[in-house]
Amino acid sequence: FPVGTAMRMGPACRSATLVLVLLCVFGGGKAQNEEAEFLMDTADSASGDYLRKVLLDIENEPAAGLKKLIRFLRSGDTRLVIVKPSPEFKGKQRQFHAARGIPDILKLLDPASPEIEVRTRAAEALHLLALENPPLSQQIGLHAWIPGSFGLPELLGMVTAGCGPDAKEGGVRAAEEAGEAVWALVVSSVENLEMAADKGVDALAHAVVSGGSARLRMWAAASLKRLVFDFYDTVDGSYASRARRIRNNHHTRVRLSQDAGLVDALLEMVRERRVKETTPRGEWPTHAPFTARNSLSIEAWAAAGALAALAGSEEVAKVLTDREAGPALCSLRSSPDALERVEADAAIIALEFEGCPHQQKPEL
Repeated sequence: FPVGTAMRMGPACRSATLVLVLLCVFGGGKAQNEEAEFLMDTADSASGDYLRKVLLDIENEPAAGLKKLIRFLRSGDTRLVIVKPSPEFKGKQRQFHAARGIPDILKLLDPASPEIEVRTRAAEALHLLALENPPLSQQIGLHAWIPGSFGLPELLGMVTAGCGPDAKEGGVRAAEEAGEAVWALVVSSVENLEMAADKGVDALAHAVVSGGSARLRMWAAASLKRLVFDFYDTVDGSYASRARRIRNNHHTRVRLSQDAGLVDALLEMVRERRVKETTPRGEWPTHAPFTARNSLSIEAWAAAGALAALAGSEEVAKVLTDREAGPALCSLRSSPDALERVEADAAIIALEFEGCPHQQKPEL
């Protein structure tokens, strides 16, 4: 292009032109071409044009459209556990909210659909949209009531389908994404908590024991933690000093503590499936990419959180203390991974266990 022409182009056009020039000079395979296409398409994403294109793609070719949406939302963040979304990540959530595309995603969770890949990607998109975003999370939950739409019940069904020795690989991967979506939805919205409470507890407890991958068991335990705590009339249902309790889960905690298989599984996760000094950094929950789905060392932090929630009832705390949960959690609190330290410390406090060596309170 002549210099004058290039100067008259907007930033989006110049970016797209640069990509095309590089491809012409250096060539590239399928991956490079996909990268170039993504950069060209998202050059105008700030205006919302890209999302409109993606939603049209989702309507016509759901699997391909969802893949584009997921990549757009992730903003390059490939962490297994996203503790704090970036400003860019949050900004793209807001763009999607403005595009009013929630119904387009929820209808793809249809359990009658034979396309497991589509349901898997729809669940992943929901997790990315709901993550640390109470307004979007609440809207996703409310839309599930619309005829022809789907939501938490279908996600929990996907979780169950990924459990047991007969679960197929595709079903396990779908269950992982569904489990993470359940977690993102219930930690952000009290309405979603109430919607998932009755059927969700047993489905998630089953997944902790029989889930087909470490990632599925991890998200099941993390979600179970939230559903086992009492619910309060706050935005996300968590305790606040002046909040009114709207659901007492004491009987649920007691019932779960009588499930020897669940307690055994949670304690094993804390004792054996944790970060050790020899664990590669890429298998720590705070550093692992989402592809580290079968690394056993990602499970302990979530199990510690579930134990902390169960210990909210005094008689359950006694059961856990008798099972030597205290020393196991003390050991976990010395983990090199920050997420494990924080969850272990909370569980030790909930148990009122005083047998740990004196340590500084961990920070995340």
